[in-house]
Amino acid sequence: MKSRNYSSHSKKTSWIFLTELEKIPPHGQKYHIIFPSKIEVMILDFVSPAQSCYKISIDNSPLEFSFYLAGSSECTLQSSLQKKEDFICTPDSSLLTFLPETQCKFHLAEKQPYRILNIYIPPEIFWEKFENQFNHLPQNLAKILKAGKQEPYNQKLPMSCHLRTLVEQLFQCPYRGIMQQLYLEAKTMEIIIRHLWELARRPVNPPCQVLGPSEKEQIHWARDMISCLMILPPPSLDMLARAVGMNPNKLNQGFRKEFGTTVFAWYRMTRIQKSCEILEQGLLNIDEAAQYLGFYDTPHFIRHFKQYFGKTPGKYLKERRI
Repeated sequence: MKSRNYSSHSKKTSWIFLTELEKIPPHGQKYHIIFPSKIEVMILDFVSPAQSCYKISIDNSPLEFSFYLAGSSECTLQSSLQKKEDFICTPDSSLLTFLPETQCKFHLAEKQPYRILNIYIPPEIFWEKFENQFNHLPQNLAKILKAGKQEPYNQKLPMSCHLRTLVEQLFQCPYRGIMQQLYLEAKTMEIIIRHLWELARRPVNPPCQVLGPSEKEQIHWARDMISCLMILPPPSLDMLARAVGMNPNKLNQGFRKEFGTTVFAWYRMTRIQKSCEILEQGLLNIDEAAQYLGFYDTPHFIRHFKQYFGKTPGKYLKERRI
């Protein structure tokens, strides 16, 4: 895989848990960059060779912004300060977290490409650099940071097209040397400000849908049905809802709550991930894979593949064979 050769601008991280994260085998590209401002970023672009589970202990926590361009992971947060929380990170989702005294466990899927950007900011640095943006933070998190409290906070949101474009631009940094440092730090700041700007424009108290155990089971059943039907035309939302015994609107809303994306966005993501597996194994060529997975034509398939992985199927295969 082609290397970008990002350079780190400091030698020692402020966060012990990041040294644990760096020990995870990359099987691709993994860059930990520390700016003079003490803001740190981790750029992950790799393929998980097997289904795996990792555990990380966080004591002193930064404010963390995470952006998933590709790949899904199941995460569990366990803290003495709040009840256990399980959630799934999917492509085009973002996380804003503050996790002092928290045990984190996350599962990676087998042979799945991951493209993730993590940004870590000490709370005091955030206060210094983004004081004017504090009113854009969710109210609960702002209270925690202003009071210097050690209370966990976790919010998962869909990533907007504008924000995804900014993250893609950071991944594709065209510069080297001092220009690289200036570009990456400026782009990191732009991503943070855009994310906070979008947070400020969300409803103050959006309705919270509570799902019971049976409803969660129905939603997971719908997901499994979609995965099994990926080489067939997808059922309509009404048909899928009838099959699992739910109201269509509640199914779609519950699906987004459980998996961070809509029913048919999940269907598209599953097909693209399957195409990756088929192409890597050499079972079909690009044209045949597009036809087998039910895409309208090859250009349509290539466009969706590039949107998901940031590169065409041909370039992806070429890099995997290097």
